[in-house]
Amino acid sequence: MSSIRTELTNTPLGIFLVNQLDQAKRWQERALAEIAQSVQDNEAYQGYLISRYISNPLLINGKKFDLRLYVLITSFKPLRCYYYRQGFCRFCATKYSPDGNNIDDKFMHLTNVAVQKQKKGYNRSHGNKWNITAFRLYMERVYGRGKIDSLFDNIFWMIVQSLKAAQPLMDNDRHCYEMYGYDCLIDANLKPWLLEINASPSLEDSTPTDRIIKTNLLMDTMRLAVYERCPQLLGIKEKSIDGSDMPLGDYEILYLEEVTLKNVVEKKAEENAGRYGPVTGPSKSSKKPRWKNIV
Repeated sequence: MSSIRTELTNTPLGIFLVNQLDQAKRWQERALAEIAQSVQDNEAYQGYLISRYISNPLLINGKKFDLRLYVLITSFKPLRCYYYRQGFCRFCATKYSPDGNNIDDKFMHLTNVAVQKQKKGYNRSHGNKWNITAFRLYMERVYGRGKIDSLFDNIFWMIVQSLKAAQPLMDNDRHCYEMYGYDCLIDANLKPWLLEINASPSLEDSTPTDRIIKTNLLMDTMRLAVYERCPQLLGIKEKSIDGSDMPLGDYEILYLEEVTLKNVVEKKAEENAGRYGPVTGPSKSSKKPRWKNIV
């Protein structure tokens, strides 16, 4: 099964599913005809994106879910990015079934609030959401802390690698910053999948918890962005290179490229020193925080 999405749509309302090749071919014929007509009329046309559907999603109480995570990038060259600890876990309202007969049930397959709130009986007090803290507590209770730490390490690695992939193409304006909304799906094997990256994630609040989290998100984002460009406004005379004086709030450092490169050089020097004699004491690299080891 595959999902098809209109390229210029920034909501999930333009997504539909197909489970047979001839369905995709018929859709392709219609899409090409629409594009040809738009070109002939000198009008803008929509592109489409087709992707494989993850058919073995991890379920909680029988329902499919995904994660909305917020990532702040204050520089692409060097890459400096931060992960916000207070994201969301978004649930479908209908219990999941792999039966192809349910392919048109968007309340079973699409977790986005814009879709789920259309279902009769939608609970506006919690909006079919958990915050990430509640999600982690549940997952650790079921699978153990070690497996969930590994899961989030893989998510962090995926985020950093996606930013590195785009790094050569991004303009690096030192007066700007970006906050992205990452949507991730977890399959039954606890493997994370990147669904999409939202350049302009919705900051509309749909629940009381939404309002609290997104208000704090904006405040922490602005404080950290100001620190990066003008720390004097926060009473900081000079920034530390390792980030020890950062006003992180609920952000945590995900990747600082200049610090990572420095650590690589130091580690290489330690290895070279070890060739010519014993290195006394524990290796400094063994005690480095997780984010410094993502290369």
